[in-house]
Amino acid sequence: MYQAYPSSGQPVQPEQLSAPAPVLTAVKLMYAGAAVSTVTLIITLVLIPAIPAALRTAHPRLTAAQVRDVNTLITLAMVFGLAVIAAWLWMARANGRALFTGLRGA
Repeated sequence: MYQAYPSSGQPVQPEQLSAPAPVLTAVKLMYAGAAVSTVTLIITLVLIPAIPAALRTAHPRLTAAQVRDVNTLITLAMVFGLAVIAAWLWMARANGRALFTGLRGA
């Protein structure tokens, strides 16, 4: 039986390549973007109770329906904030996974 390459009987491990520094930096910055967006969302959540009170003080003629409209806008802002965080995390994971998949396939 002919063996082109003699081996020690152990499976050959693929060579571990390091990722390019700019790509690693980009992935880290994406996670940082998610962290900043999370802090912004938390600060906004903390400030929500003050918004209707400030509106009533600044505009005493607002009706209850108008204040509810402001609450709807606040809710939409929270949903948008969560979507931004999810997008940052998705991009970071997708780019990190594509990076390492590409390195293994190289």
